[in-house]
Amino acid sequence: LLGPAVALLAAVVHLFRASSPREEMKLLISVTAIGIILDQSLVSAGIVYYRGSSLALLPLWMIGLWVLFA
Repeated sequence: LLGPAVALLAAVVHLFRASSPREEMKLLISVTAIGIILDQSLVSAGIVYYRGSSLALLPLWMIGLWVLFA
């Protein structure tokens, strides 16, 4: 859980420092949502498997990566 927590902290710090935090928040949410949908589709289709994840769900650390990617 450390990885997603650090990603969230980095996103919050970025939003506080951004010149237009509202626009940055929209971008962050959009990119993260698209990434989650795309990756979960791959997991559900059996194309991608993450070791240690249960119930065929996308692991939290992968969601953290999408937050940082945004």
